[in-house]
This record gives sequence, structure tokens and C-alpha cells, in this order.
Amino acid sequence: MSYRAHGLTSMILFSIAVILALVVVARTSLWWAGGYALLNILATLVIAYTYCAKCLCRPRRCSHVLVGKVADL
Repeated sequence: MSYRAHGLTSMILFSIAVILALVVVARTSLWWAGGYALLNILATLVIAYTYCAKCLCRPRRCSHVLVGKVADL
């Protein structure tokens, strides 16, 4: 099994959960849905820049792929 399998699986499951929550919130209010989406984007960037940027695996073997690339920026 590839070392990226678990990281990609967790990122896919996280994305599905966020999208489902966004759809449910959007049924109630588009303003709250927009705030929720903005909050998730900001939280993901904060995690990438504070936690992932310090990870020793990021330069060569990041299993979360996209988050490692964002942290490289």
C-alpha cells in the first residue's frame, strides 16, 4: 500500500464532510454557508502554515499531498 493512501483517504473524507455540512447550512441561510466556507478555508490555511510547515515529512513524503504543497508556499 502506498504511503499516501491514508493521507489521501483522510483528505477525501474531510472534504466530503465539509461539503455535506455546507449543503445543509446553505439550505438554512446562504450567509451562514458563506461564513462557514470562509471559516473552513481560513482554518485549513492556518493549520497548513502553523503545523504542516514544521513537519519533517513535507519536503519529500507528505501523505496529504495538497496540504504539503500549500505549506510550501
